[in-house]
Amino acid sequence: MFFGYHHQKELNTGVFLENMLNKILFGLSTGLRESYYSLFPDQGLLEKLENQLFFLTVQTCNICNANCTFCGYQYMEQKKQIMTDDVFKKAVHDFLNAGGTRILLSGAVGDPLMDPKIIERIKLCRSYPGIKSIEMVTNCINLDNVGVRSLLTSGMTEIYVSTTGFDQAMHQRIYRSNYYEKAKENILAILRENKALGRPVKIIICLRVDKPINYIFNLPGFEEVRKLTDSVSYNYYFDDWSGRIKAADLTGNMRLRPKSLLFFKNNNPCSLLYDRVAILPNGDISLCGCRELNGDSELIIGNINRLSLTEAYCSMYSKQIRKKWLTNKIIPDICRDCTNYSPRQFLMLSENRRLFRDNGNKINKNA
Repeated sequence: MFFGYHHQKELNTGVFLENMLNKILFGLSTGLRESYYSLFPDQGLLEKLENQLFFLTVQTCNICNANCTFCGYQYMEQKKQIMTDDVFKKAVHDFLNAGGTRILLSGAVGDPLMDPKIIERIKLCRSYPGIKSIEMVTNCINLDNVGVRSLLTSGMTEIYVSTTGFDQAMHQRIYRSNYYEKAKENILAILRENKALGRPVKIIICLRVDKPINYIFNLPGFEEVRKLTDSVSYNYYFDDWSGRIKAADLTGNMRLRPKSLLFFKNNNPCSLLYDRVAILPNGDISLCGCRELNGDSELIIGNINRLSLTEAYCSMYSKQIRKKWLTNKIIPDICRDCTNYSPRQFLMLSENRRLFRDNGNKINKNA
């Protein structure tokens, strides 16, 4: 037993070191490719991406049951509402016609489980073979009202659970919510039921914490979460939502995200302006599903009640936004100080080129 214990420990250490080495090598390789494509961009690929939708963000509601210190929801000025059936159905239909394959049922703000029709809408997406991935981000507070089994058997492929872990004081401090016990019970319920069903859904626990990760891992009951989830990620760094969130709003180890990529920003449009759009609850179409808080930025390219997703995405107005950034260094106001910026050369890495190659035959010929 003594020998076996140490042998297993050595194996675990070896696997850990191998994984770390692989991560370092992958990071170096990716960095070199990013640098290369920032200097020698593949213009042909970018032109193709300007005419092909792969990813659709649908903000079926902009209502949340938490008020997180790090989130722009507290500063939202647009009307709180739930998307109508007509808008949702047209968005999905248009997306399929454009050759899209991946849907995120979450927006910049709001929790999708606050949408009373969310299960019905997931099932509609799943009824189309062309939709390969259906994802959402949720705090799970309203999961018991939606139904654990109903959600897991609806057709979802991935669920990202936003949580502080099992620390009630931290939950109240960061999420400013009194639903800690409810959230905890729902998280355990969905993980246990997912296991019982044979893990039909990939569940990722996304920790938003202000204490060291080891503290979270050692909290009573959290070991079960680590065993049942597909993976655990944690985040100490947060966007400032164009200056709305201040460093003083964050607690403990939480920090505002450094503006380390601004060097690229002056020359490279954000990759989020390519291959995807977002639909807001009122039907407005935005080139950014990440920070479109009030639906009033210049990235609003139309409304789905008046034109199709393809018409909006492939419009001259949309292309001019990218072109002005690329050639004239004219950056949209909403993007200027956004630390969620992702340089467009990320699109040119082999992983994304393969995505385009595999789906290239679905390009809308009328685009």
